[in-house]
Amino acid sequence: MPDYIAVYDLKSTNPDPYSMFIAEASKKGWSAFMWGPQAQQWFHLPNTTLVGQFQSRQAAVQAFHATTAATAAAIKIPVTVEKFLIAGYHDAEFNSDVRLAPQAS
Repeated sequence: MPDYIAVYDLKSTNPDPYSMFIAEASKKGWSAFMWGPQAQQWFHLPNTTLVGQFQSRQAAVQAFHATTAATAAAIKIPVTVEKFLIAGYHDAEFNSDVRLAPQAS
């Protein structure tokens, strides 16, 4: 499956939507972490950046919009995405000051 990256800005509200947006995104196939195969660790991505594997760009976009709707339902106020970019990629270089070791099964 192709890999996609999403970067976005949400309108500030009370309550703040960002943590719930990340939680809802994980239910829709997005993640705020990226697997680093050489380091064998998960790397936390920059704030307001998500990655995911989807069948198509349209599927990635639909999952992103579904995340917005689910977040609004969870926090019970509208969530406004001020801007976003969703793009496919096949190769990436990344680093992070926050890393997680793989969890034992």
